[in-house]
Amino acid sequence: MKAVITRILGWIGLLAIFASCERGTEISEPFLQVTFDLTLQSSTRTPQNLNPSTHTAKVYMFREETSGSGRYVYSGEQSITGSSLTIGGLLPATNYRFVFLAVPRNQQPALPVLTSLRPAYTEALATYVSGTQTANEVFRHILGFTASASQNTFSVVLTRQNGALQIRLDNSDGKIKTVKLEVESAPQLYLQDGSGGQVLTSGTPVTLSKSEKPSKTSDYRISICVLPTSDLTGKGRLTITRTNNAQTVYSLRSTAGRIPVYANQITWIVLDDSSCSLEAQPEEDTGQE
Repeated sequence: MKAVITRILGWIGLLAIFASCERGTEISEPFLQVTFDLTLQSSTRTPQNLNPSTHTAKVYMFREETSGSGRYVYSGEQSITGSSLTIGGLLPATNYRFVFLAVPRNQQPALPVLTSLRPAYTEALATYVSGTQTANEVFRHILGFTASASQNTFSVVLTRQNGALQIRLDNSDGKIKTVKLEVESAPQLYLQDGSGGQVLTSGTPVTLSKSEKPSKTSDYRISICVLPTSDLTGKGRLTITRTNNAQTVYSLRSTAGRIPVYANQITWIVLDDSSCSLEAQPEEDTGQE
């Protein structure tokens, strides 16, 4: 009888080992990693490798909550310390949207920290200006992809998302003592973009102000960087004080009818004593000032 019991226990032991081995073979599909080669298009026509000594950059990661839902939830963020970035732990066959943001080093406000809020993709915001910053820049690239072992390298080019308003005037006689430009800008932009890559903004507009003593030149220019907008008509003014202390205030308007500002472009207005004329020029041709 003892031998029979021992034999039965032996079989039970073998079955337990076999079952354990079977469970061990149920290995889930491994996580994936993806590498991004990063460049930034600043004041030159050709994008240059992202340089952490001149720009602070981060990537904000969003994952589709359930396949086909179209709702992307926050899944993390990471600082970028070089021109190449590798992200691991991605779920195979899962859709992601990664938002790459960069600003000039030491610029304020700094890039947002979203780890506590964990906003959905459509709700995530970055603050562009918090006071009267007149030269702030922000660069962005949005990449949507499906995690796959067959494609694990992507090229990312961050482009300027702000524009600028510039006033040009004649001070060849040197009779203008000071120039003050005031213009409104939205304080925040969404991490997501709109149709055709449109910059989506949020918040009550703030008035940015810049004063200068113009040089003696026939082509004096004063500029303020702002987030894109469909029309700045009536949303700012130019105050000119002459050497005899006479002061003239011009409300922002244009003979073109509207004063739009586009991403990565300067909208410039030429001022004379009676009217204004307007043209928009691509930043890559003129360079932002």
